[in-house]
Amino acid sequence: MSDDEGRSSNEKAEEHLRGVLLAIRDLEKPGTARIESSMAEATGKNILHEELGYFGKWDGAAYTLDDQTRIRLLAHARQDIAATRVMLLPILEAVKECQRTIRLAVGISIISVAIGLCVLWLVWP
Repeated sequence: MSDDEGRSSNEKAEEHLRGVLLAIRDLEKPGTARIESSMAEATGKNILHEELGYFGKWDGAAYTLDDQTRIRLLAHARQDIAATRVMLLPILEAVKECQRTIRLAVGISIISVAIGLCVLWLVWP
């Protein structure tokens, strides 16, 4: 009896996604837009594979679509996701750059205040 018997396709898909996300965290540089993008892409692929039945019979909503229509809709959804990813990656990079700049500005501000307090302490009568 395999480990997969008795588990729903959703449970199998969630377990698979957890493994993929852990691998991405191990392989990608932390705190980058690339890791966030890779995780979003992995989640999208996992959902697609679950709906296509890669993890067993899909337990989701039952649609009355013929296979050709279903495949076409999935392909269009994938195109939409790919386009969104292309547009989102530069935004994520810009946000990460803003975060780095803010951290630098805060650090410089703290150092400036500390130097100012030291100077004030030295010249105070």
